[in-house]
Amino acid sequence: MKMRMKKNIGYFLTLLFFTISQTLSAQSYGTWNGSASQDANPALNMPASSYAVSLKLSGQGGTIDFPSLGCGGTVSYISGQRGGTYTYRENLSYGTGKCLGGLNIRFSLVNLTTMNWEETDPQGNSLTHGTLTRAAPPAVNILIKRIGKKITPNKIFKCTQGMLSVNGEYFCNTLELAFDNDKNYVSSIAVGQYDAAIISTGNHPDGVIALKNVKSNVYRLNDNGEWKIYQVDRNINEPVEIHNGNEPYQSKGCILVGSAFKPTDDCFVSNSVATLKKLYTVYFDTDANGSPNPDVEVTVSITHNY
Repeated sequence: MKMRMKKNIGYFLTLLFFTISQTLSAQSYGTWNGSASQDANPALNMPASSYAVSLKLSGQGGTIDFPSLGCGGTVSYISGQRGGTYTYRENLSYGTGKCLGGLNIRFSLVNLTTMNWEETDPQGNSLTHGTLTRAAPPAVNILIKRIGKKITPNKIFKCTQGMLSVNGEYFCNTLELAFDNDKNYVSSIAVGQYDAAIISTGNHPDGVIALKNVKSNVYRLNDNGEWKIYQVDRNINEPVEIHNGNEPYQSKGCILVGSAFKPTDDCFVSNSVATLKKLYTVYFDTDANGSPNPDVEVTVSITHNY
């Protein structure tokens, strides 16, 4: 069992905590749960045993817990090949008196939701083995509350400021174009609730948050000379996205994120690239390249209080 023994310290069994290398498959991010099994080894006076494992991968780091053993930590990438076997070095950060770190971990993906792994000694001998299953990532509910419209001295609308919250907690600021009949590329979209998803686009091949059911509010004169509002679907080849950018013209009708508005320019949001990266890392189980997990369920609600 994975406990400290007086005679066999070199073979104490711990499980992995591994980070994602640049060669690691994007599908290995997320939360993985399963068990570790140790075969009986009479020569080392080791009985057969098993214990639960809970592993969280995000970006190039994460956390691991062995609840029944009271230990865990991190691992460092050693070698691997995309689609093949990866090797990591274990580094315990707590419970070091109960488990011994410094062993190696080898694992490979069976499919998008299952991985096989084994723990080895420095000579490559297998000590433990098991299967981990990737859990469905938690849903992400985004609320964008528009807080003000900015205009020029001659009353021309310049931009729309807002605040973005995730699952009820404030996260960052937003910047959009002013509303102009919900026209593609030159107007912000109408308030409402939208389904969203992580998709790959020409400008964002690694993935971007795209709103899926956007309706354009178009005002037209009817036969009686009255202005009426009509709803039409936006062109699916022109998705509305949440992405990085500093000034309204860069949005082209999408939603920009950033940490703060520039004091000397109401229509400039700063630290946009870093803010979007943090959003992905915290809520979307990013892989080694910073790509968000496409399996995350996303909704986006847009309101205003002006």
